[in-house]
Amino acid sequence: MPPRPQDYRVGRWIAIVGIVASAMLATSSIVVGLLTRSTSVVAAGLEAIAALPQRDRVEKHYLLHAVTGELHWRMKNHRAAAESFRRALQLAHVGPEQLYLTRMLDRSLDEKPNAA
Repeated sequence: MPPRPQDYRVGRWIAIVGIVASAMLATSSIVVGLLTRSTSVVAAGLEAIAALPQRDRVEKHYLLHAVTGELHWRMKNHRAAAESFRRALQLAHVGPEQLYLTRMLDRSLDEKPNAA
């Protein structure tokens, strides 16, 4: 069976993380390297979610939007994070989940707006 398009994307992100790891070894600041690597991993997570096969099957599950919101928040894209948490909150039906998502939404709204 030939590789699927998403396999190439995952492979590309693995290569990017490897390049960043190599750059970490060459740089004097391991903190800068770690931050760069974590940003690459978060971006890969967002790309993987966007490329989910049959995404429509999970579109109505609150966890998809909660995870997307968290990844956007970590990328400092607070507007997109708030939108994702808002959608997750609409889909969640259990009290503790709603409470948690409300806190995450408030956290995103409290941040300085980001143009991204």
